[in-house]
Amino acid sequence: MADRTNRRDEILDSARTLFINQGYETTSVRQIAEQVGCTEAALYYHFPGGKRALFGEVLETNLPSWVNLITACGEAETLEEFIRGVGHLLITEANTAKLNHLRWLMTEYPTLSDEEKEHVHYKQSLFRHALIERIMRYVPDRREAEHIMWTIMFTLFGYTGLMVNLDVKSEVSFDEDAFIASLAARLAHGATAIKPEP
Repeated sequence: MADRTNRRDEILDSARTLFINQGYETTSVRQIAEQVGCTEAALYYHFPGGKRALFGEVLETNLPSWVNLITACGEAETLEEFIRGVGHLLITEANTAKLNHLRWLMTEYPTLSDEEKEHVHYKQSLFRHALIERIMRYVPDRREAEHIMWTIMFTLFGYTGLMVNLDVKSEVSFDEDAFIASLAARLAHGATAIKPEP
């Protein structure tokens, strides 16, 4: 049984690598099987739905999840401190394999089925809702918490798009700590703060 599990994992890992490196459309079942060193029949044994089934599993296992970033900032006593923590963690994450998975997902998104798109939206909504709930520890109004959440998301993911994806950081001098501190201060000082519950 262990060999079957390992072979299945090998197929999934090879499919992930090929999908991310050359795209779903240009990757064939034959290429995946050749990279693993198995037959196409063996691939279909483990993934009866073929390439689309593989894509679904790769999608599930590679959807970046940032909910853990919110948990990592659990000790923050103020909104400003919380935003600083989330900002630093998101920028750190922007330099990891998660960013490659996000780039891949953004590239492949137009080719996803409606069901797959719905799943992507669901996974992303988990982060948004967790972020809003955490912000509401510091601000009394849900609409204000949503506004802060969207500002954080647009600002930090925009940062990632410019500074990391387009590598603008190699061309300009940019103080990430000052950027995050400024964002946190502006959002926190503009918010109607409440004392966080212990």
